[in-house]
Amino acid sequence: MLNVKRLTGALTACLFLLLAAVSPGWAQESVSDALTVTAKARLSRGTVRAMQYSPDGTRLAIGGGMGVWLYDAHTYEAVSLITGHVQEVMSVAFSPDGRTLVTGSRDNTVRLWDVDTGILHHSLEGHADSVYAVAFSPDGRIVASGSWDATVRLWDVATGTLRRTLADHADYVRAVAFSPDGQTLASGSDTVRLWDVDTGTVRQILDGHAGYVHSVAFSPDGHTLASAGYDNVVQLWDVTMGAHRLTLEEFTGFIRTLAFSPDGRTLAGGGSNSAVHLWDPDAGTLRHILVGHTDYVRALAFSPDGRTLASGSAGDTVHLWNAAAGVLQGVLEGHMTHIRTVAFSPDGQTLATAGGFYWSGTIYLWDVATGTLRQILEGHPKAVLGVVFSPDGRTLASGGADYTVRLWDVNTGSLRHTLRNHTDSVFGVTFSPDGRTLASGSGDSTVRLWDPATGNLQKTLRIHADHVLAVAFSPDGRLVASGGEGGTIHLWDATAGSLRHSLRGGNVESVAFSPDGHILASGSKNGTIRLWDVAGGTLCHTLEGHHLNIYGVAFSPDGRILASGGRDGTVRLWEVGGEASCQPAENHADVKAPTGDNATWGSLRHTLEEHSDWVLSVAFSSDGHTLASSSWDGTIRIWDVTPDVHRPRTDHVGPNTLASTATRSSAASPAIRFDSIDAGGFHTCGLRTDGTVSCWGWNEYGQATPPEGRYASVSAGGFHTCGVRGNGALVCWGRNEYGQATPPAGSFATVSAGLHHTCGVRTNGTLACWGRNGDGQAMPPEGPFASVSAGRNHACGVRTDSTAVCWSDNTHGQATPHTGLFTAISAGTFHTCGVRDNGALACWGNNAEGQADPPVGSFVSVSAGGAHTCGVRTDGTTTCWGRRRNGQATPPEGHFASVSAG
Repeated sequence: MLNVKRLTGALTACLFLLLAAVSPGWAQESVSDALTVTAKARLSRGTVRAMQYSPDGTRLAIGGGMGVWLYDAHTYEAVSLITGHVQEVMSVAFSPDGRTLVTGSRDNTVRLWDVDTGILHHSLEGHADSVYAVAFSPDGRIVASGSWDATVRLWDVATGTLRRTLADHADYVRAVAFSPDGQTLASGSDTVRLWDVDTGTVRQILDGHAGYVHSVAFSPDGHTLASAGYDNVVQLWDVTMGAHRLTLEEFTGFIRTLAFSPDGRTLAGGGSNSAVHLWDPDAGTLRHILVGHTDYVRALAFSPDGRTLASGSAGDTVHLWNAAAGVLQGVLEGHMTHIRTVAFSPDGQTLATAGGFYWSGTIYLWDVATGTLRQILEGHPKAVLGVVFSPDGRTLASGGADYTVRLWDVNTGSLRHTLRNHTDSVFGVTFSPDGRTLASGSGDSTVRLWDPATGNLQKTLRIHADHVLAVAFSPDGRLVASGGEGGTIHLWDATAGSLRHSLRGGNVESVAFSPDGHILASGSKNGTIRLWDVAGGTLCHTLEGHHLNIYGVAFSPDGRILASGGRDGTVRLWEVGGEASCQPAENHADVKAPTGDNATWGSLRHTLEEHSDWVLSVAFSSDGHTLASSSWDGTIRIWDVTPDVHRPRTDHVGPNTLASTATRSSAASPAIRFDSIDAGGFHTCGLRTDGTVSCWGWNEYGQATPPEGRYASVSAGGFHTCGVRGNGALVCWGRNEYGQATPPAGSFATVSAGLHHTCGVRTNGTLACWGRNGDGQAMPPEGPFASVSAGRNHACGVRTDSTAVCWSDNTHGQATPHTGLFTAISAGTFHTCGVRDNGALACWGNNAEGQADPPVGSFVSVSAGGAHTCGVRTDGTTTCWGRRRNGQATPPEGHFASVSAG
């Protein structure tokens, strides 16, 4: 088995940092003259999104979070990395002559690159959302792109100009493919459509799937089209007749990708069951099931000679298979997707990164100056949850989900000791300043003190009532701080093992001592940072800014800056003064004091939002000039925090999106009385009669975990949620990559969460919008408004004079409202509906499934969803229209006060 993990890991860092050094215009602007923060580097390859072999079979292109890697298809060594997109690459395709590569990205652009030099030929802009599919025409003159804006666009390769926009789909376009003769284009979305490339007209609509279509592929002779998606089957179609031929049903799970072999005799499919299926497309029989991936398969590509099949997974691996025999030939690996912890060596020259899944854990040691990979430490059979260097830099300690602490020789990479006394996962490890003692905190509710020289257990500290998630030694080595889910921080005498203080600080995720040892910082589950006086055991200050769990806190070596990272995906830098103490810092900002009154202390200096998922740890270099942050998005960000930097060394490459880690709760709503309910993308929230909020459904970004307290209203968006408190203040939680969950200050009457943006009506009637603004959706018009509704990439509102106004993306006419007076309005994915002042409904925008064709009658409210709409009549009954295949337009009987279409 070919395994090139060590080689590609080094190349990942070397090539990427080299490109970052010569690429202009990627600097992040500072928001403070006194402290400049810029992104220096981004390490790891990330999830595999797309793959294709070059026509001559010499190159394999792999697209993902960092850009596009080009591999030598004979040696499978990394040759080059093409970067430039500001978000991850979702699709790749070679031109027929192999000289040009086209990429589609979540940054809404299509780009054409020179394969040999990596030079950008054209950046094709026009899509209003992520580009998930690209394809070259057989003659190489046209590129087709499919986007989440529900359109297919045809581009002229030579000039980079738009030839035609095909806008007949009602939902995201996830796949495109040209027929071998170039006359027909297939696209997969809510249905499969066959287009005449010359005229742009629809030739056939192939409607046989019960769910979204995620992949389409023509057979090499052009007679057969294969399609697959979320209904777990592959459909084979006769292209000439538009007739259904066969259904392949052996797949257990949704199918993400399809590929025909060059001779057309084999059809490969991969998806959520982590396996690759090989079928005989003529007979419809299953030949092989290829098992080896540990996460769902996103991409498939046959080599031009048909002998090798490459499969890429969400778990950051590419498997190479003998296509005829179904035998695994090799694995291309990079850094794990989940990076849980980082630590600098005392001299600042080495960075340790670690993480993994529950079935594997690996530690990487990087040269900070060059970005090259020095060592790979393998031994933990499960995820690595914490790492720390000894004070002399010669030893690295790691704690893992395998219940062990391991001690490694940094120079040789060899394992010195395995410490096995814990009976649950080890979440935190820390050395005493003299290096003679190692402390570990575990899910078994204990803190254990070890002799790192011998590996012997010295003491076991038992008082915690729940998991110990964080441990830290004081700078003088006399105290050990431990915190966890029990809601208490304990300060221990390190020598005697006795308890000094117990600090009630809520569920604690992280702890850190200030350099002078006077202050202990703790990051909690409720999104606050608490600063404690160590000598007195009293609370000094509470810093508020994060919206969710704080997983990492760290003081700069001079004690002036406190860094924090958390579940809201941000890193925040706080000014805490030159000598950390309980005295107010200069240039203060308002923070909440323990009493609940406003106190002036601890200004927020920067909010760093490069990560696209939870930030799990933060660490300063010994000179304080560099900050490293690790994230669930599979990246380590290296930040320059040197004061008065005038020439930042920086890169900006889009985030690597984590897949297949969603946390799902029961699909049924809780049995509680509600005043209102709102359905988001994949989660739902309701306002209880007591004013509290309850959410359920998909919770990958914390969108279904509302902060405590009472609310006046709640709105569930795509991957975030916002609510209005009783005092008019806004609170948002969940995904925040565009700032959609960072509301402005002020008093609001209503709020509406869209896909990646949010809008609210202030109590004075003015509008405010925030978050993604690629189409101007976060730039509302002036004037007093009574209500607002945020859709996918557009928004609409009803003014106080009852007229309707919409703005931003108008691809399907969804932002061109009807004239007349309205009492309510609702912006959906690509359509909008409103209730007129006489109770009649009016809808506009995409109507491919009848979602914009409302029934007659008198209504009190309406809600526009993706491809369906629902309304409540004046008699309390509910009716829905539009897409019905999943039962979304078939409401139950009864009388309703309100309705929400997700």
